[in-house]
Amino acid sequence: MVEVNPGKLIAATKTVGSRGNYLPCISILVAIALLFGSFTAGHATPQGTTLDQLKLKARETPSDYMAHFQLGVALYQQGQLDAATQEMEATLKLKPDLAEAHNDLGAILRQKGKVREAIPEFRAALRSNPQFLGAHYNLVLALIANNQGADARAEAEQVVAQNPNYAPGYYALGLALEKLGTLEIAERAFHDALARDKHLSLAWYELGLIAVRNGRPAAAIQYFQNTLAIDPRSGDAYYALGTQLMQTANASGARKAFESALALQPAKAEAHYSLGRLAEQQGNPQLAVSEYQRTLAVNPGYTQARVAIALVEGREGKIAQAMTEVRQALQTNPHSAEAHAAYGDLLRRNGDIQQSVNEFELANQLNPGLPSAHYGLGLALTDEGNYARAIDQLRQAITLDPKDRQAHLALASVLKRHGDIESAQAEYAQAEQLNQRETNRDLARGANRAGVELAGKRQWDAAIEQFRKATELEPDLGEARFNLAGALLEDGKLPEAVEEFRSLAKKYPDWLQAHYQFGKALEQLGRIEEACSQYRKTLELNPSFIDAQTVLEAARSRSGSAVCNSREGGVKAPAD
Repeated sequence: MVEVNPGKLIAATKTVGSRGNYLPCISILVAIALLFGSFTAGHATPQGTTLDQLKLKARETPSDYMAHFQLGVALYQQGQLDAATQEMEATLKLKPDLAEAHNDLGAILRQKGKVREAIPEFRAALRSNPQFLGAHYNLVLALIANNQGADARAEAEQVVAQNPNYAPGYYALGLALEKLGTLEIAERAFHDALARDKHLSLAWYELGLIAVRNGRPAAAIQYFQNTLAIDPRSGDAYYALGTQLMQTANASGARKAFESALALQPAKAEAHYSLGRLAEQQGNPQLAVSEYQRTLAVNPGYTQARVAIALVEGREGKIAQAMTEVRQALQTNPHSAEAHAAYGDLLRRNGDIQQSVNEFELANQLNPGLPSAHYGLGLALTDEGNYARAIDQLRQAITLDPKDRQAHLALASVLKRHGDIESAQAEYAQAEQLNQRETNRDLARGANRAGVELAGKRQWDAAIEQFRKATELEPDLGEARFNLAGALLEDGKLPEAVEEFRSLAKKYPDWLQAHYQFGKALEQLGRIEEACSQYRKTLELNPSFIDAQTVLEAARSRSGSAVCNSREGGVKAPAD
């Protein structure tokens, strides 16, 4: 799981701040009486009290535990963790059973990386106040961080059993289950959290991460979009969204997402790196190198970025410069399979075949699942004349990445040299098929862009023609199919639009807009009950989608249909 630094102090029983955050009990400006039932408003720190004033009060009244506690909270807010620790410890010497001080001390220790020391503090808080939900939540997170997944799960299950409406409890349970690798049950826990608080952005985010791990990019995209609809300042969600848009070949969307992530988190090295990969995919090596260099400026130890620069320079014939980059990468991370594979490639290009073979073999030892290492070793062994081993390595590369056209071509070439003409012809045919697919994909994207431009001018017939062309060239280009259905709807061709949206919603059951627009088309045809079913499906995917709520309410007011009037439902996972 990604660690996120705690932000401002927040009310523990109300809000989860950011992924993995610990929850200190109060803000320095919050009335103490809100948390301590035995205190009156007079014990609250007056608004506008400065840190110097709090320090002075603690010095002048050393036996006043509340003065030390308030100062500790203020120091925590200022990021002065060592001084905050001292004040919380001073508080507990004077008031050993103050649950809030134990909780805050635990949060401070955890932020300092002292997880083991934090756990007893959260337990002490709970001994003083067994109903302190924030301390329960913090204890679960600390146990997860300390690799005590089973204990974290037991604690979280106890919390939700005793507090069945506490959404953060289900969220914490989901994190514990993720730690244990039980993703299906974790997914249910996050949905349980959202059923109690649909605005819990972190639960949407975790669902997105689970969808990524399960190979469901469309669902992941929807979940990350839900996260951002609630928390538009989540750089992590923008970055995660970008990775999935990139995977689904939505280059422009991915670029915008990565740029948004960087606008919020300028030091997010992986976003610069991803922009570099995107530039490479689009045939712009200079821009790619520029992004990789930005990655290294933010994080000099980012090995993949240095390796990527070396590979670009190697392809451009700048072998000496590339060698310098990859040696630096190996100095930083001598166990990087990617760096050894890149070094092997450069050595082969430079004519040092034996050393090249050694580097590729080392890369394979470090990571047997790296396609480029098997591919490079196959090429080097071919240069060496060891055709039998070269064929084996190239076949392994293709097994790991069946769509690598260059690997198929290289295998065809070495099979031909080895005398296996029939197998060589099969590999050439496969390479040509892959080449045609790539060509069709590029043509389809071009036709889709042309259709969008024509649709913007409301030239519907011409736009529809371009969208149809795109879908014929690349049937899996969901964006073009969606645009075709939308253009048919705008042009008044309702039956055709309905069938296109029906096909789209079936193929991509977790695509929110496909269901929503399908409902709109059905409603225009007067098929209100079916339309309501699609609107409800839209709201299952995103309960906060106001447009769907509005049209469903309007349909309810016009229809006596049980489907339209039913208010059953809740937050469910997009289907696959």
